[in-house]
Amino acid sequence: MPQRDQLRNPHASGTGIARPAKLYDSYFGYGTLREADGCSFARIHLRNQVGIRDFTIEKESVVTTIALTKENFDETVENSDTLIIDFWAAWCGPCKSFAPTFETASENHDDIVFGKVNTEEQQELAQAYNIRSIPMLMIFREKILIFAQPGALSPSQLEDVIEKTKTLDMDMVRAELEKQKSEAG
Repeated sequence: MPQRDQLRNPHASGTGIARPAKLYDSYFGYGTLREADGCSFARIHLRNQVGIRDFTIEKESVVTTIALTKENFDETVENSDTLIIDFWAAWCGPCKSFAPTFETASENHDDIVFGKVNTEEQQELAQAYNIRSIPMLMIFREKILIFAQPGALSPSQLEDVIEKTKTLDMDMVRAELEKQKSEAG
């Protein structure tokens, strides 16, 4: 079956229903894909040896986190009001235990962009942000890094960090950064 990335509708606007993208798979047959508010709905007409069947299968998939790479990292920071990033690796036990907590938070906070950086595949990014310990949670708000902490957080700890992030006075943060910059000369 085609992978989700292969099915992505390049005409989707993010809200409402965009023009359906045409799908074709030599095994499954043909169908359409449309995206609405971050969800993809695929209707695929199954083919059997006699011909095309007259039933459809609907599958809904919701993407709550995005894979961050060196190619999309800066753009994601630039275009996100709040971005929470989990730096992780497949071999890391604490990363595996933190993953469900991170996913649940991403499902519960649709006003925040959640991203994951696989440090094994994105070594340049891990080096650029001086990642020495994983999992590492980083939060950008209005393009400013406001939080960086290694270690797996419990669900209540992560919720607390998210709520503090949402209520943080960014004017005060910018003023403090300007003050530090002027004192440094």
